[in-house]
Amino acid sequence: MGTSKAVGPLVALGEALRAVSRPPALSVVIAELGEVEDFAFFQGLVQEYLPEHRESILGAGGIGDMVGAFARAFGERYFPLAHVEDGLIESVGDLTRSIPICAQGLAYDDYHELPDFRPEFVLATLLVDFEGEEIMGGEGIQVTLLEEAARHVPQALLERIPERGFALQLLEERLAGTPYQGLIAHAWYLCHATGSIFLDATCEDLQGYEIRWTREEVDNLTEQWQAARDIQEEADGFLQWLEQDLAGHLAEVLKFLQEEGVDYAKDPRQLELALGPA
Repeated sequence: MGTSKAVGPLVALGEALRAVSRPPALSVVIAELGEVEDFAFFQGLVQEYLPEHRESILGAGGIGDMVGAFARAFGERYFPLAHVEDGLIESVGDLTRSIPICAQGLAYDDYHELPDFRPEFVLATLLVDFEGEEIMGGEGIQVTLLEEAARHVPQALLERIPERGFALQLLEERLAGTPYQGLIAHAWYLCHATGSIFLDATCEDLQGYEIRWTREEVDNLTEQWQAARDIQEEADGFLQWLEQDLAGHLAEVLKFLQEEGVDYAKDPRQLELALGPA
């Protein structure tokens, strides 16, 4: 957005009200008088990024309603914003001060909750060495994952998994371009290596970090959000495939990784030979 000369709050208020064909209730204006410059900036955001939603956003009701309407419409077109109902935005100033991203990266507590995830997620996670993450400090989460996994697949199969799973670099080298490459996307997420702020950072990471409202920044974040969706879709595809046959498909991936490239998906007979008698 362009830079304009500084104006006083009353001038900003007058300009803001003239720009709205259906101005907010007087009570709202009075309640938010201390933030009229923020409100004028907010109107500029609406005009810049969602001009076709201008009437519905600015006529939504109170300031909180307007901010919520903006966040929802913006999220549909560009990328998700933190909402008023999340408790992360308490005023229009919270929105205008910085682009309020609510990222989805794994935080410290999330790693400890991994054993509570669905069985296919637990098994895929066992295949990844993520305990080198600085946030983890080598806390042995793999042990609790193994305990949960033993409820779903034979112990003998789990014993074939390396103690800390496979290194990310090895997964990238061996699985890229194969039917199992969705495991790479899953590993990126676990290791904060997706390259997208939406999957690598947490909301806590971004507290106090200001992201300015500029077209360049919005375009960059929109690209990162699309990349995040693609990565998540690929990871979900792998997890869905794993869910179809937890033990059989886990064995298939292990054999592929440990025998360095035998493509069992293309040659099922080789998988049958590798697994031996049922």
